[in-house]
Amino acid sequence: MWRLGLTHGAAQRIGDELGAGLLVCAHIAPGGCSGMQCGIVTDGSVRRYDVLCISHGMVAAVRTRAAVPPPQLTIIVTGRSAGCLEVQASARYGICGCGRSFCA
Repeated sequence: MWRLGLTHGAAQRIGDELGAGLLVCAHIAPGGCSGMQCGIVTDGSVRRYDVLCISHGMVAAVRTRAAVPPPQLTIIVTGRSAGCLEVQASARYGICGCGRSFCA
């Protein structure tokens, strides 16, 4: 499992950029990968996002109407074709698709 831990400052910066309607990326922390799943853990200060997607060791956060993110979000790669990753994200509030693929 890939795990990304965000410091308060990083989470706040991401929250600010999401509030401005920007796409935000953060590096996945070192630690290797087992399977095709990515666990995202924040300290709760990222207030608005839709889904987090993986591409080239990056995690992209996309703004949404959700007021408060769950403390942990799991990302599952549902398909790979021609260097592209199709991903889904699931959290306690349900499952949402990224709405796009990330290509190599």
